[in-house]
This record gives sequence, C-alpha cells and structure tokens, in this order.
Amino acid sequence: MGGQFLEEFEDGAADRLASQVVKRVFREGPEKKQISLLKTELKRHSTTLNRLKSGPRHIIELFGVRFPAEVKRLVLSIGIEDAGPNSPNTFFKSLTLEQGKATLAALDETARKGESALKELVAESEHFVHASG
Repeated sequence: MGGQFLEEFEDGAADRLASQVVKRVFREGPEKKQISLLKTELKRHSTTLNRLKSGPRHIIELFGVRFPAEVKRLVLSIGIEDAGPNSPNTFFKSLTLEQGKATLAALDETARKGESALKELVAESEHFVHASG
C-alpha cells in the first residue's frame, strides 16, 4: 500500500488507515486506550473550536478538555444531562465512555459539514447572553 513515509502512500490512503485504526481501538481496545484516544480526539476539536470562538469566554469541560460553553447545546442534544444548568461554565465530571464517544461522533459530524458549521456551533446564543450579562 505504501512505504515508511506518508508521501509514499496514495492520496488519502494514510488517512483511511489512521481512521480504521481509530475505529478499531474504539471498538476493541482496552478502556484505558479508548479513553486516551477519546481525549486526543476531543482535544483536536477543542483546539479548532476555541480558535473559531470570538466574544466572551465561558467553558465546558469534557474528559478534562475545555471547549467554548456554546458546545454545551450539542452535548445536551445527544441526551447528556445538564451538569450546571444555571452556570455559564460547566464541568461534566461523570460522563461515561459511551457518552464521550457520542459527543465525539456529534463533533465529528459537525466538522464534516465544514468550518461554517463549526463557527455556527460556537456562535453565542441568546441563552448565554442572558446568563452572562
């Protein structure tokens, strides 16, 4: 399929292989490795979303990874209970691995829609305007 270096692979082959490895670890790997991979993938999204966020900075925290508070809407939309309904900052402390995977899948789906969908995700909603000001 390729060689030792990424440039020796056909276009997209290395990405497909990496994706298959990630899926396999999530499906069959030990829980510790699954959580480590989950945190790595959440951090990747966090970096992007924090870069796209403008305006006031409140946060939510998932598996120790900090996101703009607006991501809370996405987390709640997948059925995770609101850990801090009256606070602009929320620390989701008791998430299961499955809830983390569901959150990651929702973030991945949003990212597949493009940067405009990610910007919309972190756009300040009226709820946060009223809660913080």
